[in-house]
Amino acid sequence: MRFLCDHMLSRLGKWLRAAGHNTLIAASSLSDQEVLALALSEERLLVTRDRHFLKMKAAEPILLYLKSNGFEACIRELNQLISINWLHAPFSRCLNCNSLLEEPMFSIVEHLSSKIRQEKTKFWYCPACERVYWEGSHTARMRLQLMHWQKKK
Repeated sequence: MRFLCDHMLSRLGKWLRAAGHNTLIAASSLSDQEVLALALSEERLLVTRDRHFLKMKAAEPILLYLKSNGFEACIRELNQLISINWLHAPFSRCLNCNSLLEEPMFSIVEHLSSKIRQEKTKFWYCPACERVYWEGSHTARMRLQLMHWQKKK
């Protein structure tokens, strides 16, 4: 599944990326019409809390309107609306820009601190924004959260 989250749901969008889903997060500067046009042109499900989209006929087939206010409530509501796989491809996308992550060349890893290089064995690299990721305690907690949401479906 491919998603476009409006700016209000950027946190949810990052978690969808963490699960491995191709997820764009709309810039706050985009109008509702521009957000809808982007979702339609890229064949993405539009995830939003913005009621204005409910009035747009063109949005009906792709709209996932969430009524909930809190983050966890939005997760539960999204799980009810669609059958989402929270373990689709964990940590295969950049949380920052949505690009697919790659295994880094050694020249990239050697710029990390020696402590990280000694403690960690698996690294991922975003070729678009040049971020390096590794499996740490934060990643382990996120993986447990994804597993929890998968079980709650």
